[in-house]
Amino acid sequence: MSSIITLGEIMARFSTDKGTPLSQANQLLVHYGGSEANVAVSLANFGHDVSFASFLPENPLGLGAKRYIESFGVSTRMVTFRGERLGTYYLETGAGVRKPNVVYDRAHSSFSTAKELPWSFDELFEGRDLFHITGITTALSQNWLSLVVTLLEEAKKKECYNEF
Repeated sequence: MSSIITLGEIMARFSTDKGTPLSQANQLLVHYGGSEANVAVSLANFGHDVSFASFLPENPLGLGAKRYIESFGVSTRMVTFRGERLGTYYLETGAGVRKPNVVYDRAHSSFSTAKELPWSFDELFEGRDLFHITGITTALSQNWLSLVVTLLEEAKKKECYNEF
């Protein structure tokens, strides 16, 4: 099996009961996820050695996100605690012909405001067969766009990629 590292923002999703609009909800169900975190969990479920790198606030939501991803066998050794907010999004589940609606609230999150990487490229890529990141991360800020370009260049140097 492969050794893979994913890097991205894990968020808390707050969902309404089926058919309940957010404006009428009295309670919400919490679930943790995000593109790279979801890929990490899926790959771990297929038996791969997977690590997840991210930034989380050291508060109950950040600790809950870390615990959640670890529960699937994903290593969180590369998770760094910084900042004060976990990115969130709100899912208004649809019913019948009414489609679902999503409201994102990730401004000023621990991940989106990161200015530099606390890990060396050797720490991130050494012994890894594949590095996974999505274009969503590049859209978070101009700084993340620059960081992702650098990460991809370094992953290629370390042969931590797969050309499709």
